[in-house]
Amino acid sequence: GMAPSVVALAYLSHCHWLLGEEEQAMLANQEALHLAEKINIPMTSCYALGRASWQHVFTGQIEAVRLHAEKLLEITRQHEIRSFELAAHFLLAWVKVQSGDPAGMHIESMYQLMQDYKNLGTILNRTTFLLLFAQVCVQAEQFERGLSALDEAICLGEQTGERWFEAEAYRLKGELLLQKTPANPAEAEICFTQALQVARAQQSKSLELRAALSLARLLQA
Repeated sequence: GMAPSVVALAYLSHCHWLLGEEEQAMLANQEALHLAEKINIPMTSCYALGRASWQHVFTGQIEAVRLHAEKLLEITRQHEIRSFELAAHFLLAWVKVQSGDPAGMHIESMYQLMQDYKNLGTILNRTTFLLLFAQVCVQAEQFERGLSALDEAICLGEQTGERWFEAEAYRLKGELLLQKTPANPAEAEICFTQALQVARAQQSKSLELRAALSLARLLQA
């Protein structure tokens, strides 16, 4: 039930964004969604909506994430596609936290959704789930739990090769360490430097810029 053309366009959108080519990323994303709608195969529609949701997560378009995740949830319930249903619930919980809900209201349900997804027998996308979960942990001031999630994401990426957001994992780890122990910035600086090195090696301009800004803010302070 996967249309290769839609899968390719969805991944192309991610590649463009990581390379810093935002306009091309948006166009590829829109084309993937349009083609999926035209083909109208449930699994393909879920794939396009899921990838579009992740894309908007990292561009900070919270309302777009909500709209795509709600549509994804509707299709998954109709056709009983459990993996994408869990992802939709996870993304909607993340949206609620970013929209003002206390992080503590959703952190346990997000963790359970990650575990249920893993129990299906797949670890695909787990590195990205872990990044968003760590972000919510920081917002809930559960720093050790957030660090554990980021360390798992980094190690899992090394084991599986799923290293889309490895640089962002190091950057978030640095930000978390700064919040946890602001008087001891040395570890955070190491993480920001590592994030910068990984992003440059991957030619990921978007993540390189994020890492450079985090490092610059730390050095300025």
